[in-house]
Amino acid sequence: MSKSKSKSKSKSKSKSKSKSKPKEKELPQSPYVPRTESVEDALEHLEKGMFNVQDRIGEVLERQFKKMRMKIHRVLDHEKPLDDLSYDVFVTSILVDCRALFLESKWEKYIKNSTLQNFYKSRDFDDLAKNIDETFVNKIVEDKKLGDVVKSWVDKRVVHFDYLDEDTEESYFEDILNLLNREKIENIFYDILHIADEYEKFKKNYGDTYTEQIDKVLEFLTGGRED
Repeated sequence: MSKSKSKSKSKSKSKSKSKSKPKEKELPQSPYVPRTESVEDALEHLEKGMFNVQDRIGEVLERQFKKMRMKIHRVLDHEKPLDDLSYDVFVTSILVDCRALFLESKWEKYIKNSTLQNFYKSRDFDDLAKNIDETFVNKIVEDKKLGDVVKSWVDKRVVHFDYLDEDTEESYFEDILNLLNREKIENIFYDILHIADEYEKFKKNYGDTYTEQIDKVLEFLTGGRED
């Protein structure tokens, strides 16, 4: 009896040891790096470029962000003031750009959209992406945040025409006018141009694309040597 008990105890101990062995954890897959599961996948990625997703996000962002800044500078050109209709068209377009480039939803399906935050994240600078988010949670009037004001106006009075009672619509309109008030240093034009300055400094330091960023890192690590 004692031998059988000791055998059963040893078996139970061996089982408990095998169960307690920790499983190896897989490294998280970056959403900006294509999954490679076959030789064909690898060849396709090499053909397109290993950093194709990151570079494509940056390419589209650069094109749209540049147009946005051109529109802002046109609005701020005091030597050639816009008539009322032109001003409305330009400003509405700027607000739509702002909504698209800085205020995208956080859902996973939008993670490859060409927003400034996704650009920074795809370049491994999550802290800079957070800085953009923080800019748009600043309160501009009472408890209203900058980002919420832009999104409410664009979503409900530009790309859609939601039903709003007169008081609510008037409130949205007043909030937007407050954002566009050029007599205030914290108007939205100033905010966007400041964001643009930081963006240009980033590209100067790290390159326009992720490919250039890797090249700069390698150059730094090798002391600028080509070998």
